[in-house]
Order: sequence, then structure tokens, then C-alpha cells
Amino acid sequence: MSKQKKAVAAKNQAAAPPLMILTRDEAIKQNLSHYFTGSVCRNGHLSKRRTHTRHCVACGVEANSRYLTKPNGLEIWKKHRKKYLKKASAKINAYVSESRARKMNATPKWLSEEDRKEIYVLHQTAKQLSKQAGEPYHVDHIVPLKGVDVSGLHVPWNLRVITAHDNHTKRNDLQECIYE
Repeated sequence: MSKQKKAVAAKNQAAAPPLMILTRDEAIKQNLSHYFTGSVCRNGHLSKRRTHTRHCVACGVEANSRYLTKPNGLEIWKKHRKKYLKKASAKINAYVSESRARKMNATPKWLSEEDRKEIYVLHQTAKQLSKQAGEPYHVDHIVPLKGVDVSGLHVPWNLRVITAHDNHTKRNDLQECIYE
């Protein structure tokens, strides 16, 4: 490494604010995507870790660069990514739905793991129905998270599986039939 590059690296390192040491549990409670333990990973990196996987960020960057420098590496990566997304779409949809609801403060803190599993099962059901029927199905909030008159919660008993067309037609409206 040249003297100039070393100087830039040292300057960047000095300019970076020191990372606060947190446990993974503390990061989860604070709803953080990353945390810093202050200890090195098994590959010797002193780096932040991803909260949901516990993986070292530097290890991920290193793995991606090794993967993408291979011949046809990008095409291979895209193929594996597409396969993963297809396989894990229900899990991803449940996570995205919960994240969106959390942002709107619609997911209660008292929601149990069993309730979260029920939400995941609803997303799996929507995925299976989409496959079987040949038309997309969505998991809908019966009482909308951001309704005009009332706002619902992101809980299993406020969710149902309906066609994408019906969900888009309903929009954020509260349907009267739920009171019958």
C-alpha cells in the first residue's frame, strides 16, 4: 500500500466515531440492524455484526468480493439469489410486513413468538394459494394500519389472506362487514 493510501486510511479511521459496544440482545431491544461487540470475529476482523444473523460485516464484504471476482461470479450470484428469494419469499414477506408495521408502531411489544409464527403461516398460505390458483394472494390487515377513522394492529387476528386484486381494491378502507 502506498504512503498516500495509508494516510487516507489513517485519516478515515481517525475521523470515524468510535463504535459503542453493545450486546446482540441490547441491539435487538433498540431495534438496531447492527451492533459492535469490541471483539474480533473468527477471521480476525474487528467489525460491526448484523443483528439478525450475528455475522461480521467485514466477513460478508470479503465473501462477496471473492465470489464476484470469479469468472461468471455475478451470474452465479444472481442465480443463487433468485433461488433463495423464491424459497424464502413467505419468510421475507412476513419480515417486511412486520418491519413496515413496526415503523408505524402497529406491532405491539407483547406479541408472542407463537403470534409471530401465526403471521408467518399466513404469509406461507398466501404464497401457496398464489402458486395453486395462478393469481397473486396477499396478507391483508382487516383493520388498516393507517385508516382514516381507526388504525389496527399488526397481529394475527387482524390479518387474512385475500387476492391481490381485492387487497388493492380495498386499499386503506375499513369494510363494514367486519362488524357483522
